[in-house]
Amino acid sequence: MLTTTGSKVVLTTTKNMAPSSKKQRGRDKKRQTSAAASATASATATASASGSDNDYCSAIVTKDYTEGFPPSDFYQRGVNFATEGKWENIKGLMKQGAEAGCVPSMVHYGSTLTNEGIHNIHLVLPWALEAAIRGHTAVTLLLVTECYRDAPLRPQSLCIYWWEMVKNREDFLNHPYQIEDRKQFLEDGKEIKQGECEKCHVCYREDSEFVDLKTCDGCKIYSYCSRNCQTIHWEDEDMKHKAECNQHKILMKYHKPYANEIQKAIKRGDDPKTITSLQTLRNKLGLTRPREEYEEYLNLYHASSSALDPRTLLIPRNNGTVYVGSSPETI
Repeated sequence: MLTTTGSKVVLTTTKNMAPSSKKQRGRDKKRQTSAAASATASATATASASGSDNDYCSAIVTKDYTEGFPPSDFYQRGVNFATEGKWENIKGLMKQGAEAGCVPSMVHYGSTLTNEGIHNIHLVLPWALEAAIRGHTAVTLLLVTECYRDAPLRPQSLCIYWWEMVKNREDFLNHPYQIEDRKQFLEDGKEIKQGECEKCHVCYREDSEFVDLKTCDGCKIYSYCSRNCQTIHWEDEDMKHKAECNQHKILMKYHKPYANEIQKAIKRGDDPKTITSLQTLRNKLGLTRPREEYEEYLNLYHASSSALDPRTLLIPRNNGTVYVGSSPETI
């Protein structure tokens, strides 16, 4: 999220990508069944600790996260309001800009929702994903270290996918801000990848002359000591690898081969509506889902009778699509 430390403005990340311990995974499973009331309580604390509205205004004015992507009029007006300290006018403008296909607006709108607390974290994900598939590098920290971190069981293969996508990019490595956060992000990515290769993801048996670990044919990240453990990971309702792996397949087929093409087209000002590969990818990920299909998830903070923890919506549905879309319009 965007916060300030003294005069320095940073995109806050959490150094929390490393592989989970067995005890931690047990705690993660319990989180998945927690009620929305618990999430709402922690949301209040998160929102209070995330900094004042003026911090966010300062962040918009002080640091440039456009990364070469054309800013829209909505974004420019938002920056002007931030200069004047008019917080209440910014969110709506950034939302309009995001829905118009403006990448900088997507990043800042997602950060705004993050500032509001964990009860809105599931609404951050689709906009962070929209900016990420367009090639914005800094937003991968928001996607991985904020959204995926808070999922009941962190989707390691998706974390690694985005780590792989930015680890050699000059615009990520040479970005003048959040240098330490970026270094930690890359180090943690290596640790995750190595950790998943060394032991069975389900029973934690390590590779040896008696145990021949095999990797998942889909994501090629997780290792298993037996078909039984692989089946448990794929089908178990708590582990949900089926959902995670299916989204990973979508990204590998419809994003990775076209990532540079999409980024270059948008940076040079092409209308996103005319970029076929981008629009196909948005449909495959479910970002264009009709709003009525997820209307019930949009105001969980106010749905006091709901027992749904918004963090359970951070992982994909079984078919690999997102629970909550960004915009059904072509953007």
